[in-house]
Amino acid sequence: MTLLAVWMAGFPVLGVIAGIVGASFRRVRQVLVWPAAVYSAGVLVYGLFAGGPNGSAYIANLDVMAVGVVVVVTVLSLAPILSARVSSRAPSVVATIVLGLLILSFTLAPTPEPLEKNAKA
Repeated sequence: MTLLAVWMAGFPVLGVIAGIVGASFRRVRQVLVWPAAVYSAGVLVYGLFAGGPNGSAYIANLDVMAVGVVVVVTVLSLAPILSARVSSRAPSVVATIVLGLLILSFTLAPTPEPLEKNAKA
């Protein structure tokens, strides 16, 4: 088994274990809501300042809709923190549904034709 396979299988298993432990202990839940939000905010900040070609900002190379999607996904990743603060699952459930719809829409969306075909026409 390759390291990638172990990594890809390990995170869901780790997530299930953390979820089971978090369901039993409130303090564990309060700690588990932070890593994803911090990671998401870190990726957004990194994209604002670096990550693009020639040392430019990654987000500078995106159009307005793509930047909007990045911002929406970042805000939705903060939903577990709101859920923990208000003691309700509703914010996390709504965020999960919206993220699922975003993934589905980008997966099923028609893709533009490659530039090579357009150049020949």
